[in-house]
Amino acid sequence: RVNSQTLSRNINKSVSLVGRVVSFAGSYAVVEACDGGQVNVHLVPGSHIDTDSCVVEVIGIVNADLSVQEQASTKFDGDYG
Repeated sequence: RVNSQTLSRNINKSVSLVGRVVSFAGSYAVVEACDGGQVNVHLVPGSHIDTDSCVVEVIGIVNADLSVQEQASTKFDGDYG
């Protein structure tokens, strides 16, 4: 697992990022990591991340610009009923 501070040590590596989606724009989302930093996530078509204000876990590869290319994701929207 990574936060925004540890991304630079993981370029070109597979990581797990957990955080809250603060904005969503179709092909990318901005995720607030546990350390309060924001991370741009490039989404794959059909991604489970389809709205803001939800908590997500993103599995992906860290790019040189410290964004994350999603490979898989899980959305925790609080609807557990």
